[in-house]
Amino acid sequence: MAGFRLRITAGDVWGGLAASAVALPQTMAFGVALFAMAGLDPAAGAVAGMVGAALLCLMTGSVGGADGMISAPTGPTLVLLGGAITAMVAAAIPTPTLLAALAALIVLTGVFQIVIGWSGGGRLIKYIPYPVISGFMTGSALLMFASQWKPASGLGAGDDWADWRWIPVVAAVVTFVATRYMPRLLPKLPGTIA
Repeated sequence: MAGFRLRITAGDVWGGLAASAVALPQTMAFGVALFAMAGLDPAAGAVAGMVGAALLCLMTGSVGGADGMISAPTGPTLVLLGGAITAMVAAAIPTPTLLAALAALIVLTGVFQIVIGWSGGGRLIKYIPYPVISGFMTGSALLMFASQWKPASGLGAGDDWADWRWIPVVAAVVTFVATRYMPRLLPKLPGTIA
């Protein structure tokens, strides 16, 4: 430990804050969405998402990575895991087994990614045509948009929420405007934090 010096720059601090501002809500939302698809308690899904974010950071840090790399789940991951859960629910897998099967699927996916990375298999992505990647990402975006349309528009709210339907719409508009224009007003701050 004699030669070890910890050098933290302002970029490291801003990068960490930006990563946490993206990763924590995103993993919580993914947990809620996946648990809701499985017919489980969405609150437990939010907790599972936070635990998943912490484990993701620990695993990424222990395995290595590239300078400046920020690990977070992606939209296509949600689509693929949602499809896996839908298939498991359709196969009438009981709930405790469903959670174990989902955990095993995620761990095996990570193991395969590590093996592919160590073997240099990541270079094979250059052989997949651009329209395939673009189409997959566009399809994922459309599925995410479609899944959020009903909650964001306030449609389907029960009678108890009839007077509150405007809140999701206002929250969506304020979030969009803040995300779009705050970096212009505060250019020294990273956009995610601003």
